[in-house]
Amino acid sequence: MEVCEQCHLETTSRSLPDRIRHYDQQPFGYTANQPLASFSSYFSRDPEKGRTDNFEIVSAPYRLRESQCYLKSQGALTCETCHNPHDLHKGPEAISYYAAICMKCHAANLPAEIAAQRHPASKDCVSCHMPKRRTEGVVHAVMIDHLIQRRPPSATELLAERQEIPEDAAHAYRGEVKRYLLDHQEPQSTDALYDALAQVIDSSNLDAGVAHLKEMIQSQPPVSWTSMRRYRSTSRYGKP
Repeated sequence: MEVCEQCHLETTSRSLPDRIRHYDQQPFGYTANQPLASFSSYFSRDPEKGRTDNFEIVSAPYRLRESQCYLKSQGALTCETCHNPHDLHKGPEAISYYAAICMKCHAANLPAEIAAQRHPASKDCVSCHMPKRRTEGVVHAVMIDHLIQRRPPSATELLAERQEIPEDAAHAYRGEVKRYLLDHQEPQSTDALYDALAQVIDSSNLDAGVAHLKEMIQSQPPVSWTSMRRYRSTSRYGKP
């Protein structure tokens, strides 16, 4: 799951930050046997200060992880349950392929008499429960929403044209940046330092963040300021 998430997990494409690559890790240096939480710390908005139901361009694992199917599977449902990167299914063949995967769990949980009364004849599970919709981050793109919903909104609402939201001060997130935990993530000694750094990288929470970051750097300095400067020069954000 984390091999997929290293590229496809993005809590938001807008300034927050959604992740901080750890100082001792090089760009594209993640290896498949490495816990992803030891490579990057992930973050999301405070739901009391901003939306957390955003549907953006690189959102498949983020949306999947909010689904009841995922939560109730207790780890059995992963990206690879549906997607074999070496055996891709497209077109009419994909409809029956993905529906068969859904029914591995749902056929036993949906009595035949209820299915006959309430469920349409179509066997295309994905188009109804994971519909295509226009993304918020790239307003002309339409993608499959990986939030599996029992009763999704209408197609008209999902495909309606969007206006691009500018990345400016008026639309910037201002609030606490919350840590976003991966599955089976274990606490690390540097968590507090990265939590403090996340508050200030994109100016999301400067009032509390600057003082907290100063405290963390004094009590728990990075391994070396050289590594910190190297991180700044190669960071995807390009900011101190």
